[in-house]
Amino acid sequence: MPADRHPNYLSVPTEPPASLDSEPRNVFIAHRIMRSDGIVEQFTEIEQGIEKIFGEYEREVPHPLHHWGVAVGGIIHHLQSDAFFDTPNFYENKKLPIDEEYILYPAGTTTFNDLAIQESGVTTIYNMPATYDPISNNCQRFTTELIGLIVRSGRVKVRTLEDVSNDLDAFIPGLVGDLKDYARRQMLPEPVTAAVVEDSEAQKQLLAHVEAVMANNTPLVTPANIELKLKHLEVEKPENAVEIPGTKVVEILPEPGQ
Repeated sequence: MPADRHPNYLSVPTEPPASLDSEPRNVFIAHRIMRSDGIVEQFTEIEQGIEKIFGEYEREVPHPLHHWGVAVGGIIHHLQSDAFFDTPNFYENKKLPIDEEYILYPAGTTTFNDLAIQESGVTTIYNMPATYDPISNNCQRFTTELIGLIVRSGRVKVRTLEDVSNDLDAFIPGLVGDLKDYARRQMLPEPVTAAVVEDSEAQKQLLAHVEAVMANNTPLVTPANIELKLKHLEVEKPENAVEIPGTKVVEILPEPGQ
């Protein structure tokens, strides 16, 4: 695999090994608006790129400065690109910055540890085209597909000696050490723990929820409002948002019964 698809492992330790059996943790859809230095200077480039897309697709475009990722245990996993159009994309993980304004929306729970989530991120980026596209191959797609791999809804863990490495419905996050020697002696494939989709309806509902959260909170840019939308970078925090002390991060409380 070319290294440029996942160059930035900034926060995940290599020990312990990847595991599906860690303590359950909350998974969040992470949202922020990119206001960092240099963004304003790129407005002309962004506008030109969006106008090109208008000409090719004849449709509205998700606001390119609204960024999405997956947050678990204080680490964000997301798709990155060095520019907004026609550039390679790559996977990155890092500690959730406390000095950046993030809104975290609940998406469920996972028993994947950090290294298993990292491996899931690598699987996700390699199942996406290598070139960034602000409509169909963007941070929203990465977020949806990664959550689909790691969140428990609809999936069940199994051990298998079958090669299902290319089957996302039976995603493999890592090898199971205690069966390796047996497999080698029997000249079998090395065993893996796979998170297999058991309830396809629950999986569909999960992905629909993730897509709805991002669609409802990402404004669309049109030829008529392009200049206004690109420079109006405020977002309203929901009423059920709770600030995490000592940070600019807010967490959305789940609805009763969720």
